[in-house]
Amino acid sequence: MYKVGVIGGSGFETLISEGVRKRDLDRYGSIDYTLGYVKGIETVFIPRHGFKHEYPPHKIPFKAMINLLNKLDIDRVIGISAVGSLREDLPPGSIAIPIQLIDYTIRRDTFYEDHPIHVDVSRPYCRALIKILLDKAEELGIKVEYGLTYVATEGPRFETPSEIRMFKVLGGDLVGMTNIPEAILAREAGMHYALITLVTNYAAGMQDLIDMDEVYRISKMRERDIFRLVEESIPVISSSELDDECIRFRGRFREVSR
Repeated sequence: MYKVGVIGGSGFETLISEGVRKRDLDRYGSIDYTLGYVKGIETVFIPRHGFKHEYPPHKIPFKAMINLLNKLDIDRVIGISAVGSLREDLPPGSIAIPIQLIDYTIRRDTFYEDHPIHVDVSRPYCRALIKILLDKAEELGIKVEYGLTYVATEGPRFETPSEIRMFKVLGGDLVGMTNIPEAILAREAGMHYALITLVTNYAAGMQDLIDMDEVYRISKMRERDIFRLVEESIPVISSSELDDECIRFRGRFREVSR
């Protein structure tokens, strides 16, 4: 059985039973996490924005998060994130799993800062993990949109209506502030990584001004479905033998991260 990592909002900490909060400090920064169990599977939960929501999107210690999972010998990771929708037919409250990324950030976080290594992200998310999540969602009767493209912006501001129109032309379906560099660093570290997103609002220009109270209300409304999906998927993720498509760079990463 393999250990599993979950990265998400602090509300998902309750996934963990017998949880113990800990803090790790390394050359990449300080990171809080909870170590415990989900359905008997050893699981680590990392609150992406910190337990006190102290990290805005552009200051999240992403490298510290991914390196912590590596040090704990975890290479199966599920991310959970709120996003905006670029499509009228993808309303707030939708749960969606992307398969592609567009990077509109200025960050260049990498573990290979001083190494001429070019990581292949033709498939930025793990197909094997996505299949497990989709199969479990169908079993639980949870509707999940699939096959979408996530546009990553820098934050912490929301996008302008003109930017949103551009993202639509480029083929984007979802927009958010946190999956770059998270997904890329996970690939650099040779991890199986998939993302579950919750649409909390239509993107700028597709509705009136973004109402943060409404964003919060929708997040709480669908949180339980995502909770169930992750909780029930973890035993399958832990027990499955996954292909090696995502882990090709693991050896190089462990060399440079010593």
